[in-house]
Formats: sequence, C-alpha cells, structure tokens
Amino acid sequence: MQTDFLETILSARTDTDVQHHFLETLDHLGFSHGLYAARFMLSLPDSISREDYYCFGNFPAPFMDAIESRQLLASSHWMTWSHQQTGSAPCQQIDAELTTECARLADRHGLNSGYVLSLRNQIPDVHGMVVVTPHAHASPIKSRRLWEIAGGRIRMLSTLLHFRMATLRRNRRAQSLTRRQREVLEWSATGKTVSETAVILGVSAATVEKHLRLARAAMSAGNTAQAILKAYVTDQLFTTSSDKYDKR
Repeated sequence: MQTDFLETILSARTDTDVQHHFLETLDHLGFSHGLYAARFMLSLPDSISREDYYCFGNFPAPFMDAIESRQLLASSHWMTWSHQQTGSAPCQQIDAELTTECARLADRHGLNSGYVLSLRNQIPDVHGMVVVTPHAHASPIKSRRLWEIAGGRIRMLSTLLHFRMATLRRNRRAQSLTRRQREVLEWSATGKTVSETAVILGVSAATVEKHLRLARAAMSAGNTAQAILKAYVTDQLFTTSSDKYDKR
C-alpha cells in the first residue's frame, strides 16, 4: 500500500490526484479525516505575495467551509505550533484550553483528538502542516493507539505530499507568463520605459501596456515592480530556459 502510494503521488499531475491518493491512503492507515495547509513563496512579504494558505481536506464540510471562509487556520494554535516546532503532537496537547476559534470549532465537531504534523523546514520558502484524526468523536486513546502503529508512515506520506504539492505549484507558476509578458517585464526591470520597450520589440506602446497589465494580473501583483519581483523569485525572468514558457 505504501509503495503504491509513493508511485502514484510521484506521478500525479494535478492537485486533485495528489489529494485523492493522500486521503485514500490515510483512510487505509486508520485515519479517515485529513487536512493539509501550506503557504508558498514565503521569501516575499505578505503585502507582495498576497497568498493565503492553500488548504484541502476531508474533514466535515461545515468545518472546512468555516476555516476557509473565515481564514481560521492562520490564527490557530495548530498553525502556530507547526511554525515553531518539528515532528508531531496531539491536537489536544497543542490547544488544551481551546483558546482559538479553530480549536473550539474542531471540538464542536469532535475533531480534536487527532494529531498535528509540522512540515517546517522541509522545503525552502514553504511552510505546511497536516492534521489527521481517526474519525469524528474518536477517543484520544484510540487516536494514540492508531498513531503508534501508523504515525511513522503518515509522517513520510505527509512529507512526500508536501514536496509534490510544492512542485506542482512551482511548475504552474513557471508557466503563468507568456513569452511577450516575460519580455516586457524583463525590459522594464532593466529600466526601459514603455516607449523604449515598444521600439525594442517593434510593437506599439499600447501593446506593451497591455502585456504589462496582463503580466501583473498573471502574477497577482499590484504594480509592475511587484510583478517583476514575483516573476524573478519564481524563475520566470532572465532565464535561458525558454521552452517552459508559452510561445504567444
């Protein structure tokens, strides 16, 4: 089962495939509920990256809807602990007093007897965590016994999941700019004005402005300087590997 998962997740081409196989394997290991949350591009300030936690899981829908719509994970002790620690710990140990809204919500749904796994320092500029529980309203004793049996495998599977998700997202970002958008950002980065860039590329200034606007949108940037920075740190500018870009 574990070998099958390794082969399947390494060959997965979409987020959906990775999620399905990860949650399916957790269920085989005795944990029917799993939650993964991660943030990428941590080298950029929040004001520039504009990236919320990427999250998926099969916890009950009301719980998932609440933590996503109200962004409860960011302020949870689960997340704080995973930022500061490595390894794993019981959910109840991390927030025994239910001091955060996320923990109180989990307790109301009977999901507070699982384990939190920190994925800290696994990948540069990426942070993540995994939360697993056997089922709703499972006893802490049952959760601990299952963890003693399967905890090591779940840690390995979670690490592999984290690496694969980071790779898929990095590949997707690397394909987000067209060739023309990359060109106008590169010339802007060297200090060229819109008019100068238009002359260099043999197009109108309006066309340059259009591609700059599209590049800002593609990078979710508020201005051209932010788009240049985000494109640079994701290896989309000043690279000789042009085959990874759209030829438009």
